[in-house]
Amino acid sequence: TKEVALISKNTPLLANLTVIDNIALILEYHKNCSIDAAIAVVVKLLKKCNIEAIRDKKPYQLTRKDIIKVKYLRAHVSDFKTIVIDRPFMILDEHNDIDCIFELFELLDEKHVEIVDLESNHYYKDQQCHIIK
Repeated sequence: TKEVALISKNTPLLANLTVIDNIALILEYHKNCSIDAAIAVVVKLLKKCNIEAIRDKKPYQLTRKDIIKVKYLRAHVSDFKTIVIDRPFMILDEHNDIDCIFELFELLDEKHVEIVDLESNHYYKDQQCHIIK
């Protein structure tokens, strides 16, 4: 088992779920949390990161900046040792939007994060995303 949560343009949010449900699903699946307990954790996390306004939106209603934040929070709650962000500029609209990720690092006192280009490193080729271990 790899101790890595991967964020990339190829690890989608689930289109039929809201932001809160996309993140809570990880807690339900990886930590056996009840739905209510998972939602309570996610609500606190969204408030801490000042993005509670997007909690009930579905992925198609989000900006690209919001999408990477949600993917990041989903990876954060997985409790894997490392978060790998594959080519964040492929996800974001503008290069300076990367600041939103660095803000989350600070707010969450983040664990180990790597920003990589997996296109040239096939380490994860044919591996499942962190949701479906």
